[in-house]
Amino acid sequence: MRPIITFALSAVLAISFVACNNSVKNDDNNTVTPEEGCPECEHLAFWWVRHDSINPAFVRTAESLWQFGHHGENMLDWACQIKWHEECQQVLIHAYDSIHPGKNVKDKDMRMLDELMQFFDTYPDNSNAGLVIAYDLKEKFVAYKIIHYSKAIMDTQKGGLFEQEIKAWNEFARPLTGVCVGKVALDWYGGSGCSAACAFKNYEISAGRLGDVERLYKYCHNDLPLSQLHGKVPSNYCIETTIDSIMADLKITEDMDHGFSEYEFTGYQKRYAETSACRDSLIGAYYNWLSIRERLLGFDNKRTRKDKMIAVIRELLLFEGEMDY
Repeated sequence: MRPIITFALSAVLAISFVACNNSVKNDDNNTVTPEEGCPECEHLAFWWVRHDSINPAFVRTAESLWQFGHHGENMLDWACQIKWHEECQQVLIHAYDSIHPGKNVKDKDMRMLDELMQFFDTYPDNSNAGLVIAYDLKEKFVAYKIIHYSKAIMDTQKGGLFEQEIKAWNEFARPLTGVCVGKVALDWYGGSGCSAACAFKNYEISAGRLGDVERLYKYCHNDLPLSQLHGKVPSNYCIETTIDSIMADLKITEDMDHGFSEYEFTGYQKRYAETSACRDSLIGAYYNWLSIRERLLGFDNKRTRKDKMIAVIRELLLFEGEMDY
C-alpha cells in the first residue's frame, strides 16, 4: 500500500473527485448516485439534519448554491457560471431581506453568504460522507465569491483581457483537477478516507483560485502593487518535470510489493492511466493561461518576469511538500 500523504492535501483532492463525478463514493469505491437509490440525497437537508432542524431557511438557501454542478451543468463554462451566479444572487438577497428586513446595505448577497458559511461551520459531521458533502458545499461558497470578484474586475480597464483569462483558467482547471484529484485518489487508493480527501482537494483548488482573484481585484482597483501580487519566485521550476515526477512516483508495476489484490491492482492501473492522460492537455492549457496572464499584467518576455509569473502557477498548483520537485 502506498504511504498516505498529509490529510490536508488529500482531502482537497477528494472533493474534486466527487464533484467531477457528480456522485458520492462509499468506502468500497462503489459509486452511489441519487438516481440509483436515494432521491433524498439531492437535498442538503438529508445530509445536514441537525442544521435543518435549527434553521431550515439557511439550509434551503445554501442548497441553491450547492445544486450547481449536480445536474449536468458545465461547471467550468463562464456563461454557465454567470447564469448560476445571477440566480443564486437573487436567492441570497431575498434571504438577507427576510432575515434583516429594512436593512439597506451594500452586497447583501455576500453578507448572506458569510452568514451561511459561519452557520455551516458549526456542528461539523466528521464522517466520510459528512466531510464529502461539507467540502462540496464549501467549494460552492468559494465558487460564488470567485464569480463575484471576477465580475467586479470585468468592470475595470482590464475587463476585456480578464475575460480571456477566465476562459483560459477554466480550460486549465479541467486537467489540473484531473491530475490533482487523480494523485489524491491514487495516494488514498483503497483507503476509507479517499472520497473525503478528493473532495477537500477540489475545495482547495477553488480556494487557491479565490485568493488569486481577490488579489487581482485589488490590483485592478489600484489597491495592490504588482510587486505584491504573488509570492516568492521558485527556483528551477518546470511544470513538465513536476508532473512527470509525480506520475513516476505514483506508478506501480506488477513486480512491486504493493499489497493489492489483482482486482485492486487493475483498478489502480486504470485510475493511473486516466490521471496520466491529463498530462499533455494540462501542460498545453498551462502555457496558454500563462501567456494571457502575462498580457493581463503587462509582463514582457524578460526572464525575471517569467519567473515571477511561474510563481503564480506553483502556488495555485499546490505542489508543495512531498510534491515539490
